Amino acid sequence: FPVTIEKAFSDKQLDLIVTLLLIRGFNPIVVGKERIKAPEDCTNLSGGTTLAELCSLVQRSSFVCSADTGVLHLALASNTPVLCLSPKLTVPTAVLRDSYPHSNTVMI
Repeated sequence: FPVTIEKAFSDKQLDLIVTLLLIRGFNPIVVGKERIKAPEDCTNLSGGTTLAELCSLVQRSSFVCSADTGVLHLALASNTPVLCLSPKLTVPTAVLRDSYPHSNTVMI
């Protein structure tokens, strides 16, 4: 199966994710290679973190919610629970589940 995962959330999707995390008492932190407009209620570190800083941040996080598998693998390496959300997923979830590392900390 060809797997295509969009690695960026739309502004509306990001707003919804941040809102849900805030309601649950989390402090959302947005990271990414390029600077993006993030909701005002979160910490926006996009476009400004080195790989070492990202690794440290992931390791200290309660969990990681991402569509980027690179960040998810960093989280798994540091035993940080992950939630994989894809804005656009073009493969059945069961197939995707089989392609990810198996761990008790993974939720797809």
